[in-house]
Amino acid sequence: MKKISCLLALVTLFSFTPIAPDPISDADRAQLVAQLESTRDLLLKTVEGLSEEQFNYRAAEGKWSVLECLEHITLSESALLGWVQQSLQTPADPSKRSEVKVSDADLLEKTPDRSQKFNAPEMLQPKGSQQNAAALLKTYQEARAKTLEYAKTTKDDLRNHFIQHPAFGTIDTYQGLLMLSAHSKRHTLQMQEVKANANFPK
Repeated sequence: MKKISCLLALVTLFSFTPIAPDPISDADRAQLVAQLESTRDLLLKTVEGLSEEQFNYRAAEGKWSVLECLEHITLSESALLGWVQQSLQTPADPSKRSEVKVSDADLLEKTPDRSQKFNAPEMLQPKGSQQNAAALLKTYQEARAKTLEYAKTTKDDLRNHFIQHPAFGTIDTYQGLLMLSAHSKRHTLQMQEVKANANFPK
């Protein structure tokens, strides 16, 4: 009877629900939230008080206006978050960690670097379909709020799911979210370049 009781105790001790994969660390979460908040604030400060003429000023033919940069950032926000979340539908694969060659710090430094130019995919290029700056800005803020809420609350195993980036190769989905934030910074800096043009409306 005593042996049976001991066995029952062991069965009870080890009969627990399997532990889910650890979500991102507290440090990772804090970094991600800070990046998302700081790049949001930079964008809002950059466009604050601009007139319709200033939003639509184009430095040269083929160059984006501040409004077009904002449209691109807004389109990309939902698209990049969706890309990350879609990648989480497949099983985690920790064996692919060795394929990640870029650090978080390098990604945050290189993505906003405007010394190299790239053409945006057709689906993310501004179409001028939403010319009202206030409405577009509201759409952006709603999209960023959704991204921030996900970053603050997710329990997803972001470090063991992966996506393929055309410039960085394999990155994990946590880095995908860092890239989302850094991408908005890249095009906010582009807005600042437009504003710095000598012919920018006063």
